[in-house]
Amino acid sequence: MRKVIFTCLLFLISISSSFAQNTPFDQQENLLKLGLLGPNIEYETQIAPETTLRAEAGLSFSFGYGGNAIGWLFEYGFYAKASPRWYYNLENRLQDGKSVKKFSGNHLSFVSMAFMNNLTQNEPNQYIFGPAWGLQRNIGSNWYLNLEIGPGISISKEETQFVPIIGLDIGIQL
Repeated sequence: MRKVIFTCLLFLISISSSFAQNTPFDQQENLLKLGLLGPNIEYETQIAPETTLRAEAGLSFSFGYGGNAIGWLFEYGFYAKASPRWYYNLENRLQDGKSVKKFSGNHLSFVSMAFMNNLTQNEPNQYIFGPAWGLQRNIGSNWYLNLEIGPGISISKEETQFVPIIGLDIGIQL
């Protein structure tokens, strides 16, 4: 009788562990990351089985050409960003032998950002909202690559316009 119970118990444990491998985001740890291209600090936490919430704050740099009257522009300022992310196609990544640890995968998100380009003001002077497609990959054991792109709407006191959302970051996971 003990052998039967022991065999059934081992069988149940093996089945439950195989189900755990098929749901990779169930036991993801929260990530604290330091971005080097910004520089910035990021925090990502799981809020649903394939969904995370990512918060980020850092220093932004803007380059551009304002025409003959203005010339080349270079601006910097602080920003804060929040975006829920839905990671999709995780089962295919696992079947292909790819990792999904530390939120590694493709995602769809809704980006919301607030910029303080003028550091003498106490409130943000530009907001950007929009959907984005992105990918996040682990490089080695502690490094990561994050890319996102999509259409956005920029709102400021002066104007409202369509802008591209482009984000590229390489950093270290703390």
